[in-house]
Amino acid sequence: MLGYVVSRVAMCLAVVLMITAVLWETDHLIDWCSSLYVTYGDGTVAGYLRMHAYTYVSYIFGEGAFGWTVGGA
Repeated sequence: MLGYVVSRVAMCLAVVLMITAVLWETDHLIDWCSSLYVTYGDGTVAGYLRMHAYTYVSYIFGEGAFGWTVGGA
């Protein structure tokens, strides 16, 4: 009986931890997308996707590694 109760409590704690992690990550992504849009967004989906890609490329390869800079032609 004690093993059953302990396993149920452990399962409930795991579910609570998973829900907390998903909510935290969702909040983080919404905040990040909002920050990208406010800082660099031009109001178009293409502009948002361009800045999304630029963020990852500059994080991995460094700022301007391929001659692509923010606001550049």
